[in-house]
Amino acid sequence: MFDLHCHILPGVDDGAEDMEEAVEMAVMAASGGTRGIVATPHANLPGSVNRFWDPAMLDMVNMLQKILDENAIPLQIYTGQEIFLTEAVPKLLAEGKLLTVNRTQYVLTELDFQIHAAAAMHLLKNLRSAGYIPILAHPERYAFIMEEPETIAALKKIGCLLQVNQGSLLGSFGAAAQKTAHYMCRRRFADLVASDGHSAYIRTTNLMEVQEMLEEMYTEAYADTVLYENPYRILCGSEISG
Repeated sequence: MFDLHCHILPGVDDGAEDMEEAVEMAVMAASGGTRGIVATPHANLPGSVNRFWDPAMLDMVNMLQKILDENAIPLQIYTGQEIFLTEAVPKLLAEGKLLTVNRTQYVLTELDFQIHAAAAMHLLKNLRSAGYIPILAHPERYAFIMEEPETIAALKKIGCLLQVNQGSLLGSFGAAAQKTAHYMCRRRFADLVASDGHSAYIRTTNLMEVQEMLEEMYTEAYADTVLYENPYRILCGSEISG
C-alpha cells in the first residue's frame, strides 16, 4: 500500500512531535503493509501554519529515510505537502514555494471545512486550469459535501481526485463524515484512501484495519485500487484508473 497523506515529519506541524515518534509511525505503517508514505506537512494554513517548502524539510525527509534504511524498515518516504487552497496557490506552486506530491502534477489540497460549494469549485477549477490535478483531502469532512453529497459528482467532473481518510470510514470523525465516506466508496467516487496519520497513538499510520473493511464491504479489487494502484500511479505522475 501507499499512503499519500501523512503528517510524519517531526516538529513541523501537528503531526509527529520528534524523530523518535516519526520512526514509530513509520514502523507502524510498515507493519500494516504500507510500503511508501508521502510526508505531507500542512502549508499555507491561515492563522496556524504558513510555512513554505524549504531545504530543511528535505533534510528531514532524508534523515528519516536514512534511519529507516539503517534499521531495515521497508518503507519509502516521498515529499509533498497538504496545501490550504487559496487564489495564490497556483503561483506559489509554480515558484516552488509549495510542493506537489512527489514533484508530479498532483497537488494534495485542503479547504476551510465551512467553505461554500461555489467557492470550493472556483478554487479547484483555478488549480486545474493552471495545469495541476487537485487531490482534495478528506472531502467527506466538508460541510457542503456532507449536506449535499451530489456535489461530489461536480468535483469529479472538473477533474478533482478525492482522498478519503481511513478515520472517517472507521467513524473517528463522527456519524455524518462516516456516512459520507461510505457513500463515496459505495458509489466509487473515492479515488484513494489514506491515513492522514498524525501520531503513533491516535490517527495512526496503520492501514490494515481499513484495508480489511474495504475488502469486506466493497471488494478486494476496490481496496487494491484506492490503497495501492491509484496512489502508486499518482506517485509516478501517471493517470489513475477509473
